[in-house]
Amino acid sequence: MTKNRLYTPDSDYPINIDSVPESWILTSVGDLTGEVRRGFYTARHNDEGIGIPHLRPMNIGTDAQIVLKDIKYVEDKTDLRVRPGEIVFNNTNSAELVGKAAIFDQDGEWTFSNHITRLRIPEPFSATFIAYQFLFLWREGYFRRKSTQHVSQASINSQTLTETIPLLLAPKHEQQAIVSELTRRFGRLQSVEKAVESARRRVREYERFVVQAAIEGTLISTKAELERTEIEMLEDVVDLSTRRQLGSEPVSDQEENAHNDLGAGSLAADESISPRSKFAINDGQLPLGWVWARVSDVGSVIAGRQRSPEHHSGKHMRPYLRVANVFEDRIDVSDVLEMNFTPSEFEIYRLQHGDILLNEGQSPELVGRPAMFRDELNDVCFQNTLIRFRAYPGTSPGFALLVFRAYLHNGRFRSIAKWTTNIAHLGVKRFSQLEFPLPPLVEQERIVTEAARRQEIAESLSINLSNILTQVDAVRHAALTLAFTGKLVSPISDDLSAGIMLDQVRMARAQQIKPRFPTSDGSTMVRATLQRRKARTALTQALAEADQSLSPEELLAASGIGEDLIDEFFAELKAERLAGKIKQTRDAQGQIRLSAVEFAS
Repeated sequence: MTKNRLYTPDSDYPINIDSVPESWILTSVGDLTGEVRRGFYTARHNDEGIGIPHLRPMNIGTDAQIVLKDIKYVEDKTDLRVRPGEIVFNNTNSAELVGKAAIFDQDGEWTFSNHITRLRIPEPFSATFIAYQFLFLWREGYFRRKSTQHVSQASINSQTLTETIPLLLAPKHEQQAIVSELTRRFGRLQSVEKAVESARRRVREYERFVVQAAIEGTLISTKAELERTEIEMLEDVVDLSTRRQLGSEPVSDQEENAHNDLGAGSLAADESISPRSKFAINDGQLPLGWVWARVSDVGSVIAGRQRSPEHHSGKHMRPYLRVANVFEDRIDVSDVLEMNFTPSEFEIYRLQHGDILLNEGQSPELVGRPAMFRDELNDVCFQNTLIRFRAYPGTSPGFALLVFRAYLHNGRFRSIAKWTTNIAHLGVKRFSQLEFPLPPLVEQERIVTEAARRQEIAESLSINLSNILTQVDAVRHAALTLAFTGKLVSPISDDLSAGIMLDQVRMARAQQIKPRFPTSDGSTMVRATLQRRKARTALTQALAEADQSLSPEELLAASGIGEDLIDEFFAELKAERLAGKIKQTRDAQGQIRLSAVEFAS
């Protein structure tokens, strides 16, 4: 398509232009649309629906669709709006997410964030065709490569978007056919994804059922039941259950002992440690042969060693695990830190196979998240953000893990945790005093074996479902590749060419656009930029005038630099930080805060 190439793409452009049909043309985003507008920043928003909804980056999905999640509302101070059929482009985000785009499809009044650029695509071009093309470029990593990298984010300013991003345009009816076919295929793929996600939820529910049934004694039959014939088992169970419920006849010691096995018989049942009814196992009634104990009765419990500056170096540096390494039933050692443990400390905090680590401090829904240490690393210790449980003889570590996983899911850990801000702490003492349902040791081991068998099935199903999602993603990308190399649909005869349509758009725009600051040399953009630079405030001055530290977005707004000069903003910010004039910290939520540095005179 050399003759129809109005724009020469760079070497990073993922489409082989020579493979595109001759009837297509290659131009730039700015050549197609002169209507490019960034939104505005505001720190004042609410969840109560006061004002108008404010579209933000998280509301742009990774499939060219709008995501109605965590919508914020702002006071209506501007006429800046986004309307159905317009493209919203995520201009600032992480390097992986920058460049997401979608067709806006919501009714009513909506405005949008400064991290979003609005594009209005003129007729007769299809905005959906352009949005799908952006999706393809984003998936290929093109926007990440074209973005400007900052401290913790990446951005694509309006000039880069309009002047350096290539845009393929197909004839009118071919665009429509491509959009129709992509929409049809994506709809089918989304149906598959929904079915897979539903199946994954059921698998997760099954896994939770398994761990709960394991600690209730309903996952397997008791040892005594297995030793009987089927008829005898049914008769005895019905008879015993009836007598216990009606209280008409006491249960003999012989019958009680028939359900006991070596391991739990030495612990007397203690009704005082039966759990509250909300978290009770069968209303606090355990199977015959089981007893209520406390966590401290069945294992040792200690917190890890606190991390402090004096331990950052030394002669005895050892790896240690922290919350970031401990997931449910899984320990991740891809990112392990080290600190100094003296030989005596190493003996205290050293992990051994079968130890169970629990998150001591976490979000409320994850506090107490447990995993078993299975020698993933040699000579490794643990931090005080974790609690270690080491089972005593007579207690299976695998069964203890099942108990703790059940407590994670049924809310027992959350019920005893103490909260500080948005972090919940399990607490060594509270955890140690927690009730623990204890079967005979042999029965514990049988339960662990059966639970493992069922969880292996669930894991196999999860892997298969994940593979299906991977295949769905590959099919979606293959469809986009075919679409933007002109191979998804057949050419349509007597179609209105893209070149003619683009000429019509240029003529209409030339007649309607009136420069805001006309000059004899036509340098409208340069004139406007110079005026904004004269009116702006230095970053150090803006910080000094603020009565608190500011986020980068708040500083950008306070400086008056303007969104189209965001690269200039970050360049100045970097220079002032290196000069020691601006201090950068992180708050409790990990967000960047900036403040001016005061020098002593």
